[in-house]
This record gives sequence, C-alpha cells and structure tokens, in this order.
Amino acid sequence: MNLSYKNYLFLDVTARNDWSSTLPSGEWSYFFPSYSASFLFSELLHLPEFVSFGKLRMAWAEGATDTDPYRINTTYSVGSFGGQPTSSLPGSLPAQHYKPAINNTADFGINLGLFKNRIIIDARYYNGKSINQILSSPLPNSSGVNSVVVNAGALQNSGLEFIIKGKPVETTGFKWDIALNFAHNSNKLLSLSSGLDRVDMNNIWGNNGVFISAVVGKQFGSIMGYDYIYDPKTHLPLMQDEATLTKNGYPIAMKGTLYQTTQQNGEMKPIGNATPKFIGGMTNTFTFKGGFSINTLIDYRVGGQMWSGSYATMMQQGQATQTLRERDGGGLPFTTPDGTATKWGVVLPGVYPDGTVNSTVVHYYYKYMGYGVWSSGPDNQNWIHSTGVRDDNWVKLRELSVNYLIPERYVKRSKVFQSASVSLVGRDLFYIYSSLPNRVNPEGMNGAGNAQGIEFASLPSFRSLSAQLRVTF
Repeated sequence: MNLSYKNYLFLDVTARNDWSSTLPSGEWSYFFPSYSASFLFSELLHLPEFVSFGKLRMAWAEGATDTDPYRINTTYSVGSFGGQPTSSLPGSLPAQHYKPAINNTADFGINLGLFKNRIIIDARYYNGKSINQILSSPLPNSSGVNSVVVNAGALQNSGLEFIIKGKPVETTGFKWDIALNFAHNSNKLLSLSSGLDRVDMNNIWGNNGVFISAVVGKQFGSIMGYDYIYDPKTHLPLMQDEATLTKNGYPIAMKGTLYQTTQQNGEMKPIGNATPKFIGGMTNTFTFKGGFSINTLIDYRVGGQMWSGSYATMMQQGQATQTLRERDGGGLPFTTPDGTATKWGVVLPGVYPDGTVNSTVVHYYYKYMGYGVWSSGPDNQNWIHSTGVRDDNWVKLRELSVNYLIPERYVKRSKVFQSASVSLVGRDLFYIYSSLPNRVNPEGMNGAGNAQGIEFASLPSFRSLSAQLRVTF
C-alpha cells in the first residue's frame, strides 16, 4: 500500500506471508511486514537559500528465513566404495521444533541537496536484532553424533552509512565530480543456546591453529587462538620458572626461553577481531572538453585485524627482514655452547610467577620460536598465535581509467553505431598505504561468506590493465 499527502508526506506498507516445507508442519507459515515513511521537508518549510532539497526517511521491517532442505528429518548420506553404493548415518541430529529465523531492523536517514544540488548528502543509521538463529551445537562423541541443530542465539546489528557527492568545479571546458562514502557496522552476538558461548565458523589446522568465531558479548569475527598467560600485576607475559620447567619435562637450563601459554591448559582466547571499524571509498571523475575523462576509485579500510600465517611463518623461520638484527650482530653479547662469543643474544620480555623480571640472555632463536605456525618449542607446548595477529589497515588505488568519447559525427558515418568510446583501464593498481609488514597481501584473508580473518600463503595482489571499446546501436 502506498499513501501520499500533498506531495511531501509518503507512507509505504507491505505484508508478506511465506509457507516453507523445510520447516515442521506447525511452523510452516510465517508472516513479516514492513513500513516506511518519508517527509520531504523542503516542500513545506522555508529553508535557507543554499538548501535545495531535504528529505527525512524512516523504516521498520521484519524478515524471516527458513532453513536448508531435509534438516528437520534424519536422512542417510549416500556414497560409494569399491564401486558399490554405501549409506551412512548423519553426524548431526535435526532440530525437533524448528522456527524461522527472524530479523527486525529500524532505519533512519536524511537526504540533503545544497547549493543547487552541487553538494548531495545521504546519511543512514540502522539498528536491528536477529533471533532464532539456526545453529549447530556440539555434542560429545559418546552420544553417537557430533552436533545437534538448534534454534538459538540473538545478534544485534547496527551501523552508520554516509555518502557525500559534490561538483567542486563545473565550467564549459572542465568538470570535476567527487564522491566519498563511509560505512561503520557493529555486529554483536548477544546469546546462544544454554552452555554455549561461541560458534566457530572457520579454522586453520584445528586445535593447533586459529578459529574465526562468533563469541557471546563480542563483535562478530573474533580471532580465537593461543596466547601468553599474563601476570595480573605487571600485565607482562609469564615465563616458565624452574618449577614449571621441571613439571613440563624441560631442563632447568632453559630458564628464560619459554613462556607459559594458554595451550598448556587447552584454552583458546580472543586474540583479535577481523571486523573493521569502518570501510569506504572515494571516486573522482574529471571531464575535459573534447570528450576526454579520467576516473579514479580509491578504497580504504580502517580497523580490524587478521591472523597472518605468512607473517608468522617468515618470522619463525627467519625469512623476514625483522629477524636479521641479531644475526647481523645487533643483539646482546652471547656465548654459544662451543664457546664462540657472539652478539646473538636477546632477553625475552616477561616476568616470573614470583614477580621477578626476566633478565636471562638467551639465543635469538627463542625470540622468534613463539610465532607458532608449525611448531613452537619442545613437544609443541608453546603455541602463541597472538604474535601473528596484525592490524589490517589499508588504502588502495582500486581503479584508474582514461576514456575518450568519439565524436558523434564520426560514429554515425558507419550508419550502424549511435555512439562509441574507447578506454584504458587499470584495476588494483597499488596500495597507497598498508599497515601489514613484509608485503603481506592486505586482502589475502578475503573469501566467500562471513568467516574472514585468516591469511596463510596468500598470493600477492596483482594488477590488471585492459583496453575497452564500447559501442551502442
């Protein structure tokens, strides 16, 4: 339903009902409405002369989704072995009382046109909540299955989007158009089913690697891994003292080389978050007399981290330039077991359980051992994934194009085409700025779906150059 009043008040109302066979019979039907209203205040109010256009808008909508086919039934998996058909029991129990996942979102916005629409501003704030998330809850293997599908969990999603467009210069021979956009999103997991505080969405190397997870009370996209155990007073990482080394089966001579880590008690911690603070881009279009134009697109990302396996590997295996300092004689005086005097020594920052600050000079090997990709110390008992977490901020020249619109008088001589243009286009040309070291690809963690934040052995970013010819008939 669409209603309007004097061309400045508008109201839209929709209603929808779906029936889905992927839900139990008692939950087949689900209804969801939406409402939106707008107020074109520039048509009613006497505004300053520089305000050309103004509109307020608000909306509320409810959405609902069902689930995949056959999730409400126990079904066999079929396959083949040795050329013969096989069947196997499912590894997950279906939910007994499925309900559709529900999302409610409120949206508020404003549009402004200033100085005869030379400047256009569009701002939007939204806040929504999703309930009845369809999740897989783990079960002990002794139950005969490894998980059960449940309707649980609540997510709160809010954010701000802002776009400003302008024409700084507009003459008969030259025109400059610019647009800048900004987006911030906060997505927090409010709750899960009883006994659950986290849902894992992706991982590398299972319990020996890192996970991308949704954790109750935290922003979506937590990076879970092993970390140092920290001293509560100094907040420095705890070293293994003589008693701890003996308990773990290490020689006392290794004092000053090993930390206490959460891997030793099997506890993963949030060590970062892949969700950026905000993202956006800027476009510029320069149009010259005679049909020439130049377009640029710059993308940017601020905030958020990634776990970089490439960086951690290079550091642990001595392939990063940062590891050359001690090898080149820039460390502390250190005598090797064969009596050779070197400057390969380091003192690992940390404190012992009794509060004593570590001052033992050890081989630089132990400084880089804890990056934890393939192994970390004797018996793999000192994985420290937090050392591989890096801030992922970047600015990139995403696209640059030079275009020429062929004059119409030449095109129409063909008696076939109405218009034609030629372009030279470069995409993903280079990063203007990146916070990542060692030329690690800032977008190496990008992939399909929401489980982003893990990078390992990603290919370097590559640029493309192309020539285009466009014609219309």
